[in-house]
Amino acid sequence: MSAATILEVARKAGVSAGTVSRVLNGHPAVSAENQERVRRAITALDYAPRQRKASMTDVNPLEHKTLLLLMLGMQRSLATLPVIAAAMDGVEQAAGLARANLLVANVPAADHVPDVLLRQRIDGVILKGALQGNLAAHAHPGLIKRLKDLPTVWVLGRPEGCWGDVVRVNDVLVGQLAAEYLTGRGHKQLAFVSAKPSHSSLMRRQAGFTFFAERLGASVRAYLGQDEVWRFPSPAVDDVALVQDLVDRVLREKLRPTAVFAPDDSVGAMAARALAARGLQAGRDISLMACNNERPLLMGVYPALTTLDVHAHEIGALAVDQLAWRIAHPDRPCVELAVEPTLVEGESVARL
Repeated sequence: MSAATILEVARKAGVSAGTVSRVLNGHPAVSAENQERVRRAITALDYAPRQRKASMTDVNPLEHKTLLLLMLGMQRSLATLPVIAAAMDGVEQAAGLARANLLVANVPAADHVPDVLLRQRIDGVILKGALQGNLAAHAHPGLIKRLKDLPTVWVLGRPEGCWGDVVRVNDVLVGQLAAEYLTGRGHKQLAFVSAKPSHSSLMRRQAGFTFFAERLGASVRAYLGQDEVWRFPSPAVDDVALVQDLVDRVLREKLRPTAVFAPDDSVGAMAARALAARGLQAGRDISLMACNNERPLLMGVYPALTTLDVHAHEIGALAVDQLAWRIAHPDRPCVELAVEPTLVEGESVARL
C-alpha cells in the first residue's frame, strides 16, 4: 500500500494542503476546528510528516507556473459578495504559498477571449462562472476552445454544460443540515425561499432540504422568484422588493410556516429585514435560517442569524491543490470535490 500524501490528508480533512502544512509546522493561523480535522485525517490515513516535502513536490507542482483566475458571465458586483470574495482569497493565498504566478481576469459577458489568454503562456486556470443559464452555450466559441485546451478547475460550482474539475459546497448536505436543525427544534411547517429558482447550487440545496425535511415528517413549500431566460453577465440578487414579496407570500398563508430556510445569506438578511419592516422578528414570530456564513452581510441582522458555514476560503485553496493535481495528471477523469458545511448557531430559530 502506497504512503499517504499531504493532498490526500487535505482532501480527507476538507482543507487545503497549505492548511495541512501549517498544522504540521505549528502555525497559529489555523482554527481549532481545522486543526482537529487535520489531526483526525492524519491518524486515519497513517500519514507520516517526514514524507511532507517529497509529497508536496509530487502533488503540487506549481512553483513558477503561471495560473489564471478567471471570472466568467457575472457582473463585477458579484465578485464582492463575501462568499465569492472568500473563495477568491483562498485561491490567491494558496497560489502564493505554492509560489505560482497568479493572474486575474474577468469576462462578464463571456463574449471574447481576454488578452491574458492570447498573450501569456497559461499553465492552468481556476474558473468562477455564473451558475444560472447555459454558460457554455452562450460564451464565445474561441474562449471555450482555449479554456478546454488548458487544465481547469471550477470553484464554488461548475456551470451547466461545462467541463473540468470542480471544488464546491456539498449543497445536498446543506439542505440536509438545515432540515435536521429546523425539525429538531419542532418545526414541521417549513418554507424554502429563493430569489434565483434556476441557480444550480441553490436548486441542489432546495432538493436536499425538501427530501430530508419530508423524510423527517415535515412539509415544505417553496416560495421562488420568477424564473427567466438568463443572459450574461448574471446579476447579483439585490432586489429587496423581490424578497419582501416572497416573505409576504409566506406570511399570507392560512397555515403559516413556522420556519423559513433561505439558501444563501443575502436572501436571509433581506428576509430578516422584510420581517422587521412588518413588525415581526426572526426567532420570535417566525424562525429563519440561511447559508454561507457571510459575516459582512449578517452583521446588521438582529437577532443573529443561524446559518451554515460553507468554508469558501478553503474551497478556493482546495481548487488550487486540485489544479496542481490536474496539471500532473492531465489524462485522468474529471474530479468533483464537495466540502462539508458546518452549523453556525444564532438566535433566529426558536425551539417549539
